[in-house]
Amino acid sequence: MFMSDIEKWCCTKKMCLAFIKISPDGETVEENLQHNHPPDQTLVMNRQQVSNMVKRKAVDNPNERPRKLIREALQPHSLEVLTNTDLAYGPHILLNSRGRNSDISPFFNSHN
Repeated sequence: MFMSDIEKWCCTKKMCLAFIKISPDGETVEENLQHNHPPDQTLVMNRQQVSNMVKRKAVDNPNERPRKLIREALQPHSLEVLTNTDLAYGPHILLNSRGRNSDISPFFNSHN
């Protein structure tokens, strides 16, 4: 079996060494399930889920306003998911995610 056929899943924390390797058959090849950090709080996980959803929609719909994308992403969740600080950073995160995926800056429009 080639090494490239094996899927490796790692913890999302950079300093955590927890991982699992799965063969194409679905069998566990190697694992280290000992995390060196406490579990994330539910609030943090919900915020990350909403943030990722908004980033994905921002790339798919580059002409939508950030406020509308955030509002749509919050509809299935409770209002306690994001704090005021999270909402303040929202438009900046969207512009960064849109900028990575296009050659055209959202600030400059060509009107010839």
